[in-house]
Amino acid sequence: MITTKDKVQAVEQFAEKVVEVEGRSLWQDARRRFFQTMPLLPA
Repeated sequence: MITTKDKVQAVEQFAEKVVEVEGRSLWQDARRRFFQTMPLLPA
């Protein structure tokens, strides 16, 4: 059985490995997707 102390230690070790991910705004994501699919639009 895993004790609370073991769980806390496991979470701390995992947190050290996690890299901060930079988020994207909804507008940035929509713009990126629009320009990726733009060649598919008829001329």
